[in-house]
Parts: sequence; structure tokens; C-alpha cells
Amino acid sequence: MRVVCGGWCVAGGARMRGQGAFSDAAARMLCVVFCRLLASRFLPFGFRVMTASSSVPASPNPWWKQIPNALTLFRLIVSPIVAIGLTVWFGTTAQWTLFVLYVLCALSDTLDGNLARILNARSSFGVTMDSIADKVLIVGVAVALVAQGYILGMMVSLVILMVVREMVVAGLRESMAEQGHSHSIAPSVAGKTKAIFQLLCFGAYILVPMFPSLAIVAQALLVVATFVSCYSGMDYITVALRQMRGR
Repeated sequence: MRVVCGGWCVAGGARMRGQGAFSDAAARMLCVVFCRLLASRFLPFGFRVMTASSSVPASPNPWWKQIPNALTLFRLIVSPIVAIGLTVWFGTTAQWTLFVLYVLCALSDTLDGNLARILNARSSFGVTMDSIADKVLIVGVAVALVAQGYILGMMVSLVILMVVREMVVAGLRESMAEQGHSHSIAPSVAGKTKAIFQLLCFGAYILVPMFPSLAIVAQALLVVATFVSCYSGMDYITVALRQMRGR
């Protein structure tokens, strides 16, 4: 392939010199461009046409490795829409639309991390934005549900505990990251279980206006989610204190 392309370059250059249309340098440049186009169009399986001056490099960052970050950004953008929508959009159609968007956000929370591991596409940006997007979804929806009266009475105190836990853990992670110990407070099994119960709980609350019988289920899930949240929060605090003491 190199010989053929080189022959084309020489023949093309000679022909152009005979016609006086281009200089030798211009003729060689056109041949190089032609060979690169030929390689990109007709040799898609890793083959490269080599020219006298350069080669066609492989892409250093394939597009599929950006899928996890795209899912995280999707959740970060859509979560405020769901939270705001719960306070300004009413009716069955609006409620179902918000529930579907909430489910998509919840699914993206599971998919982005798993895909990042499968595709070997983990990055500091993804880790940081994933944590922020999770808190925007949970805290935003919780505040909206309380504001609209979906969550009342003693249940509100459980939401406050849950929100405080999220803020404390976020602060601990930031502090430990500055000290180079961010790996020591990675998400635990309790933390992942907490996230599952939170997503189920608030999803049930969104459906309560259409299915009032789900109110008892939503309340039970809120109690469990708060308990697991406090338990996992204490686990994070214990680990952080040990690291600060140098143990």
C-alpha cells in the first residue's frame, strides 16, 4: 500500500509539473491528503496508509468512553427539572412525565459507574460529578416533596436527617480528598444500599397522588432509608476520623 501511494504521489507530482499548475510541494501535499482520505474511507479496521511524511494516528479517546460521563451529566441536568417540576407541574400527565424522568435518572445512577468500570473509562471528573449528581437528585426531590406536602409530620424530620447526612459525608470526602485519602472513603455496601432505598422511597412518593395506597409503602421506605443513611454516615465518619488520627 505504501508503494502504490508513493507511486501515485510521484506520478501525480510529475503530471502536475508538466502542466505547470502546481509546484512540487503542492503536488506532494495533495497526494498525502488523498492517501489519508483513502485510509479513513476504505481501511477502517486498523490499517494505515503510510506516506513519506506521516501516518494516520489512532484516536486517543474513543467516543464510547464518554458514555459514563454523558449519563452523569444527564442526571445532573434532569434532576433539577424533576425537582422543580414537582412544585409547578400538576395533573396526571405531568406526574407520569416527572416519574419517568426520575426513573431515568435513577437508572443512570446505576449505569454510569458500571459502564465506567466495564469500559475502563473511570476519571476524576466522573467520580466527582457522579457524587454531585446523586445529591442533586436526592436532596432536590426530597425538598420538593416536603414543599408540596407529600411528606408531612414526623416524616419531615427523617428527610432533614437524610439531607444532613448527605452534606456531612460530602464535606468529609472533600476534606479527605485534600489530604490525599479520598480512596479511604469510597462508597461502601451500606452507602449503596442507602441509595437504593432512597430512590425507591422518593419514587413511591411521586406516585402517591395517583395511587394513595402507596403512602404507607413510601413512609416505610423512608424510615428504612433514613436508618441506613445514618448507619452508613457513621461508617464514613469513623473511617475519616481514623485517617485523621493517622491509623
